[in-house]
Amino acid sequence: MTHKDLFSAHSADYRSFRPTYPQALFDHLATLVTMHDVAWDVGCGNGQSSVELAKHFGTVHATDISREQLKNAIQHPRVRYSIASAESSGLSPGSVNLTTSSQAFHWFHRENFIAELRRVSAPGAVVAIWCYDVCKISDELDPIIEHLYNGILKGYWESERALVDELYASVVMPFESISMPSFEMTTEWSLEHLIGYFQTWSAVNTYIQKNAHDPVAIVAPDLRAAFGSSKSRIIHWHLQPRAWRI
Repeated sequence: MTHKDLFSAHSADYRSFRPTYPQALFDHLATLVTMHDVAWDVGCGNGQSSVELAKHFGTVHATDISREQLKNAIQHPRVRYSIASAESSGLSPGSVNLTTSSQAFHWFHRENFIAELRRVSAPGAVVAIWCYDVCKISDELDPIIEHLYNGILKGYWESERALVDELYASVVMPFESISMPSFEMTTEWSLEHLIGYFQTWSAVNTYIQKNAHDPVAIVAPDLRAAFGSSKSRIIHWHLQPRAWRI
């Protein structure tokens, strides 16, 4: 099976510029299962979620298809990183209490991932997936970001991105659905950090490959003007996890 790997070339930037998930999300996920022996973080990237899960689980198996992402992963004594796909984890049957996927589920082959979930999940296990929408900052900055995302980069996003735009709302799994609260991701960034974040977008890298020009540079002057004299701004993303009991 062929897997798309759009992030290896910029794995260090991915770790440096991507936002972090709220602690409240992981605290809530831990309440959904009675056993906290093993968690599986699928498509773990740089291990951002993996190390948070390690606060609640004895062992976290963090898998990704990108060797470069794993080279830049955050180290933790209870997190075990390995190169593996969502559809073939290499984990023991019936061993996983909680499976998570943050900002990665849309890349998986769904039917094969579901089969792997059935194989590795322990009784009472839960799977939870989530992604975040386009960031919101201010009335002045938001239209510029929207123009970059849906205007300049239109046609450069992978088709799988449509699931992210809807926050996985249409995803159906053959398991018992669990009602989940929504969360807000909030951070404070400089303009340079914000621009670095945009440059981790897969569509930006695709645009550069096809046009030999950075699309973020097109909006950078407008971003700078709208950002104003502030050294930093508060950035917001909406997060609506989906979860099922297997």
